[in-house]
Amino acid sequence: MANHAIVRLDNVSAQYDGALIKSVKFYNGENVAAIDNAQVVTLDSLLPGEREIYKAVVPAAATDKVYLTAGVELLYDESTYHGLEDYTNEAGKPFRAIDLQSGDTFSATVEAFDATPVVGNFVVVTAGSTKLAVKATVIDEHVIGKIVQIETVGSNTYYVVSVA
Repeated sequence: MANHAIVRLDNVSAQYDGALIKSVKFYNGENVAAIDNAQVVTLDSLLPGEREIYKAVVPAAATDKVYLTAGVELLYDESTYHGLEDYTNEAGKPFRAIDLQSGDTFSATVEAFDATPVVGNFVVVTAGSTKLAVKATVIDEHVIGKIVQIETVGSNTYYVVSVA
């Protein structure tokens, strides 16, 4: 089984301001789809008949406003061991998307990124991808933040992002 990205909301404004949390269902094109935590999505519109659940989609442009996927890791199958690396936001089920603010800090495992980050790398948005893109230098990209630290906790390595 492939590992899924793990997100850690270290110091995120949404923990104190519920208005920065959106309930979403992810769509890949016109179909509902599963998505890992620590990915970036764009909000399209409220879903038909819903007051609070938005349609989340892949960013179409690198300049789109993005939200960080951060579903609550609930694994109901207790027949075997499940770690956080086994969790993904299920297709068709609502989950949280976080509106990151300047000064926020979050961490994610390498599966969330398009390449292995190093301290000092920028984290940017890429059109057509939900992955956190890593760049050594930026020119016109929409910068989410910067890798400021690498931490190992147990068997997981987290890349700490300071939001710009």
